[in-house]
Amino acid sequence: MTAKEAVLELLKREKELGDAAAQGVDEIRREWLLALAELMAQIRQWLKAAEQEKLLQVEEYTASLREEGLGNYDAPALKIVTPRGFALNIKPKARFVVGGMGRVDLDAMPKLRILVRKDRTTWQVAKQTGDHGFWSFADLDENSFWQALNELMM
Repeated sequence: MTAKEAVLELLKREKELGDAAAQGVDEIRREWLLALAELMAQIRQWLKAAEQEKLLQVEEYTASLREEGLGNYDAPALKIVTPRGFALNIKPKARFVVGGMGRVDLDAMPKLRILVRKDRTTWQVAKQTGDHGFWSFADLDENSFWQALNELMM
């Protein structure tokens, strides 16, 4: 085998590995977007009664993200607006995070709560406690979601 043939063979194997890796990335992105869609639908359900009573308005939008390992992609997000104009964004931050399978921010600047996806079906609400940067976690359910909203709105 000539040097040229050896290099071309090496490049061919590298391309095949890259194509297989790209298929894996596509599957991870699809699964992440499905998890986000399910989360946003659940949050919409929890907010439905308050929205019907016109206590808040929920706007769906698309967040454009760029993430190492997933590239550029669009993800579902929500914006909650109260009658007095208080706004809170529920926006995906990243799929690849330390200690979880994804992160979504509840952002009411300067206040922040974080939703961490612990596994395929479990989300937790995280908040910083005290002056030392410690974090506390609670399983995400309707009550913990409303508690987070309450803390962000105060």
